[in-house]
Amino acid sequence: MWIGFAFAFALSPTKVFPSTKKNKQVRKLQGEIEAIKQDIGSKRKSAALDHVKTVKRLLGDANLPKPCRDPKFCAAVIEKIGAEVEPATNGLKDSLDSQNGSDQERQALDKAYAAQERMSKLLTTLEENMVPKDYEVKVPDAYKDLPQLKKRATVEMVFKKPNNEPFDVNGQNFAEAKMKMVIDGYTGMCCVQILMGANLDGWKSMHLLWKL
Repeated sequence: MWIGFAFAFALSPTKVFPSTKKNKQVRKLQGEIEAIKQDIGSKRKSAALDHVKTVKRLLGDANLPKPCRDPKFCAAVIEKIGAEVEPATNGLKDSLDSQNGSDQERQALDKAYAAQERMSKLLTTLEENMVPKDYEVKVPDAYKDLPQLKKRATVEMVFKKPNNEPFDVNGQNFAEAKMKMVIDGYTGMCCVQILMGANLDGWKSMHLLWKL
C-alpha cells in the first residue's frame, strides 16, 4: 500500500524568482491547473471544465515562455500541457453525462484527474526551466554551520505494525504501508535538512530508503 506525500518548505518557482514573479500568466496557469484538481475532488465538474478552458486560453499566450532559459524547450512543454486539455475535457464531460455515484462517473473523473496530474507535472518542468542557471539562495553566515539540503530529496518509508499485524484498508489487508515524501530544499535548505535529520534520529523502528 503506497501513500504519496509531498513536503516542501520551499516556495514555488513562480513565487520565488524575479523572472517568474513578473510573469502573471505563469502564476495564473498554476492556479487554474491546481483548481481543476480541487474541483474534481469535490465533484464541481462544471467549474473544473471552466478552469480547463482557462488553461487552454493561457497556454496560447506568447509571453508564457519568455522567462525560460530555453524558450524552445518551454514551448514544447507548453504544447504537451495543451495536449492534456482534450482528455481532461472529455473526462469531465463524460462524468456530467453519468449518474452521480456510478462506476461510469468514477472512471470518467479518474481520466480527468489523470490528465490534470500530467498537466501539473509538466508545469513543474516548465517552472524549473524558469529558474536562472546556477541560482542558489544564500544562507546567512549565522546559519552556515547547519546541514543543508540544496536541491530535492525523495524519502521512501516503510511502516509495519507490531507483531506483524496487517493494515486493514476497506477490507483488504496489507502487510506494510509505504509512504513517499518529496522534500524540496531549494529555498529552505536548512529547515528541510533538519527535518531529514529528525526522521533518521526519531523513527528508528522504520526501514528508510533515501534517494538523494
